[in-house]
Amino acid sequence: SQLRIMDVRFQAGGALKTDLLSLQVRMAETEEILVQSRNRQRLAKAALAEILGVEPDVPFGVVNAQPQAVNVPDDPFSALDYALMHRPELASIREQLRRSKMAVDASRAGYLPQLDFMTRYYANDPDMKYSTDRDNWTAGLYLNWKIFDGFATKSDRAEALSQLQETMAADRKTLLAVKFDVKRAYLNLNEAQERLKVTTSNVRTAKETFELVKRQYEGGSADITRYLEAELAYNRSRMSETAAYFDREKARAEKRPFRYDGRCRTITEERVEAYRTEGRIPSIRFAMPREGIVAFDDMIRGMVEFEAKELDDLIIARPDGSPTYN
Repeated sequence: SQLRIMDVRFQAGGALKTDLLSLQVRMAETEEILVQSRNRQRLAKAALAEILGVEPDVPFGVVNAQPQAVNVPDDPFSALDYALMHRPELASIREQLRRSKMAVDASRAGYLPQLDFMTRYYANDPDMKYSTDRDNWTAGLYLNWKIFDGFATKSDRAEALSQLQETMAADRKTLLAVKFDVKRAYLNLNEAQERLKVTTSNVRTAKETFELVKRQYEGGSADITRYLEAELAYNRSRMSETAAYFDREKARAEKRPFRYDGRCRTITEERVEAYRTEGRIPSIRFAMPREGIVAFDDMIRGMVEFEAKELDDLIIARPDGSPTYN
């Protein structure tokens, strides 16, 4: 419709040829993006069909996504309780701990007396003429108590206790690791929600700017270039919001930490100025290193190391200036 209006204006002498050409170029770019998007949608449906085990040509629809596709407890303590009950590594180490305790109990048997009960029924006849008149019964108890075994029992017990201590240390380390994973997951979830809030706020700002520029353009006080820039900024903010939402949901579904993609780490001064003109208000992030190892000595877990590529550019201040961490 805008192209038709611009063509009418141009034919009437109220618009420049460059304005019409700019709008035609934007229309061509939009049609190209539309073709790519439709193809990506078809590929996504084909991939989904493969996952579901159906033929890729079988038609099916996709329902609208709920506000949160993955249910996560609001209370981190409830999530921790669930993790402690269902994490397989905890179940495995607890089974090893149970076996280590049984081994310690078994090692004590060397210090205790051993009582055996024995019965025997036999016939003793030198002439090999067996009969029930010559059968014999024997029953008895054997008491065996080792006075000295060359310290074998002491050595076995020491080995069992050592293994128990190692298993208890591993159990403690695994427990702390699970707690840390849950804590990190909720911090990253907070990061994802903050990003979603920022992008949603940018959408509102860009939409308001676009509507204002559109009225100015329709009234003749803004040229087509300014109108197209405002429209592009609005569409980009909507795409950023959608990407932020589905990045968060994907991270929740895969149970991995959500990470910022770093799109503004290398932003140009021209782009910054354009964003300011659009009325965007930025958030402030830590620019974390992308390579190497980040290590520190934890008083409980000992030396802890992380690969720098696994770290995120955390938001430390929202667009309104309020901090995200106290």
